[in-house]
Amino acid sequence: PAPYRPRTLQSLENAGGFSGARFWKLRSPAGTLCLRCWPREHPSPARLREIHSVLLYVARAGLTSVPAPIPNIEGRSFVAWEGSLWELTPWLPGEASYHREPSQRKLDSAMETLARFHTISAGCTGLTTKGRSPPGIGERQAMLTRLLHGGIQQISDVVGRQPRAEYAMRAQRLLAAFPCLAPAVATRLAESASLA
Repeated sequence: PAPYRPRTLQSLENAGGFSGARFWKLRSPAGTLCLRCWPREHPSPARLREIHSVLLYVARAGLTSVPAPIPNIEGRSFVAWEGSLWELTPWLPGEASYHREPSQRKLDSAMETLARFHTISAGCTGLTTKGRSPPGIGERQAMLTRLLHGGIQQISDVVGRQPRAEYAMRAQRLLAAFPCLAPAVATRLAESASLA
């Protein structure tokens, strides 16, 4: 809709995240917005519809700290274009600074918001995932399986060719920890999947 059409557009690349999504910060008559291009691999259109239905449900219930999608002129919460899914949401100001500047107040606030999100979203009906383990658990189990069956070696091979020493050193530390941590992660994922 016209109020959401951008006057300015700033590319943020991946905004420091690891999801593979790309982001743009837009200024429009309706305010500052965030345009996200999801990676081609995930989520599927059906999964993104479910994610959006939960976000919209929670936002309508009064939790304003979620990026509830803005419908397009056809009333859809995302569009498919050039093989990717795109969404527009309000810009949520703030900075994830807990690791740099930890405090009990920040931790309490984050946990209270997370608990409120889960309490509200539990009332969201009509989801195909009701009564099943969350799709994210299955996705992480599949990812762990791929890593255990050759994926971690592929990553190690690429890291070995990394010309920037600082990245290679960080990656090597993570790769070295993987064999020790993978069994515990697999156990936790299995336990989480059984809670549905």
